[in-house]
Amino acid sequence: MALLSGHDIIPQVTNAGSDKYQINQSKLMKTLLLILGKETNEFAKGNYNQSLFAIAVETLKAHYNILTTIVEEGYDVPEEIAKFKQADAVIFQYPVYWFMMPSTLKRYLDNVYAYGEFFAFSGGEYGSGGLMKGKKFMLSTTWNAPIEVFNNQNKYLCLIFN
Repeated sequence: MALLSGHDIIPQVTNAGSDKYQINQSKLMKTLLLILGKETNEFAKGNYNQSLFAIAVETLKAHYNILTTIVEEGYDVPEEIAKFKQADAVIFQYPVYWFMMPSTLKRYLDNVYAYGEFFAFSGGEYGSGGLMKGKKFMLSTTWNAPIEVFNNQNKYLCLIFN
């Protein structure tokens, strides 16, 4: 899988010498899989990630076939594998807890990324056995922390361990 950028998602519009703008169809992906990996807790309802997910679905459906999974609502492993195979790109939306993805999303990945479907042991260099060739991906994460936390290398660990 390769990293997905905004340029890959947003339709490329050109003015091909005419007075009308045209979308360059050759650059457009056809199917996107959007995965919402939020968890609903008493202290964190997941509303922000839910909203970002809903906005992405609503915005992108005008240009793409959209497949969705809301991990917390349950999933069928063979159906999820089929969605990954169909998708040109996968977008994960989730909060980061303690520098990690939510446990439900981790469990989803452990269940769905099946041997023989997503990877195989090729006998080559470590990590060379990927079977989902040519796909792109994007991680859209939320952190619930002010910018000052990210700009101070010592403050976070000091708050925990002091």
